[in-house]
Amino acid sequence: VLKKKKKCVANIKFSLQEVELMINALENLIKMEIPFQDSADWRKPYEMLTKDLKKIKVDMNNKIEEAMLNREYEETSTIYGEVCEVCE
Repeated sequence: VLKKKKKCVANIKFSLQEVELMINALENLIKMEIPFQDSADWRKPYEMLTKDLKKIKVDMNNKIEEAMLNREYEETSTIYGEVCEVCE
């Protein structure tokens, strides 16, 4: 009987700039040529992670645009994560 391997997931907070840095670093890594490497299979996990990070980046940008469109023009607002809060 095969046991199913359990996953452990961590929730980590990153800024948009940090997500962009990770995408850039992964894209550069994927472009590397590894000597004596028979296949490109080693790239697959990095390509999947890059794809996920690009989706997160789009979601973050959409959230920022939505928060900016929905704010009151008379108020000064600051974007915190998923919400737009009024500054005092």
